[in-house]
Amino acid sequence: MHQGGRPPVRRNRRRRGLSEKPDPASFPRCPRGQCPLPSELGRQQRDLRQGGARAAARRAALRAPAVDNEIHKDESIGSHAAPVRSTAGEGFDLRDFRSALGTFATGVTIVTARSVSGGLYGMTANSFTSVSLTPPLVLWSASLYAQSLPAFQEGSHFVVNILAHDQIELSNKFARTHDNKFAEIDHIIPECGAPVLIGSAAHFECRNEYRHYGGDHIIFIGHVERYAYTSKPTLLFCRGKYMRGEPLIPT
Repeated sequence: MHQGGRPPVRRNRRRRGLSEKPDPASFPRCPRGQCPLPSELGRQQRDLRQGGARAAARRAALRAPAVDNEIHKDESIGSHAAPVRSTAGEGFDLRDFRSALGTFATGVTIVTARSVSGGLYGMTANSFTSVSLTPPLVLWSASLYAQSLPAFQEGSHFVVNILAHDQIELSNKFARTHDNKFAEIDHIIPECGAPVLIGSAAHFECRNEYRHYGGDHIIFIGHVERYAYTSKPTLLFCRGKYMRGEPLIPT
């Protein structure tokens, strides 16, 4: 593996509560150490799961069939172009909106963390991207519905493990909700405390730097303290299917 970054630095961190959830439309910044405490997150999760018109509408929309939006040919591309589905306005059918977002191919990651009580947590996510080179920042987002969200809120660090093409089973395992996801999974615990999965194409050890509210998700921004990568082909995900990442043109 190629090694890079700099050794992690442990810092004492204080947890402070956030008095109220900011307006998601304003996309506010949630400074380090000022995110909701686990008790507050638990209340938010219960509200999202059980109460409120927004949550009920979201669940109903996901159960409903896709709306037959306008379909037309893109004449600028040619008569043999694929049909294009279009819609406008804010009243999107959520399942159809997810299908549109799914046309964007992404890598697949498993983000891991250690809670303050020492428990190990991980979830599959494809909402990962780089933010900045100087300083080295990356981000990913987690749903407010996620049961393991408090562990990622509390933890001082998290690790983003980028999956290799042969780790589909691992991706599926961490996408499900069950106890002890790390049973029989090869991993190591680096100094930052969050698990690094053996066999991944790359991993980034990150200090849990900033959190932002974004609608029904929380966006985590991490300061990369150490990373490693290999030449393994990466696992991709597009239109609801796994794919293998290989170059189209030999280099």
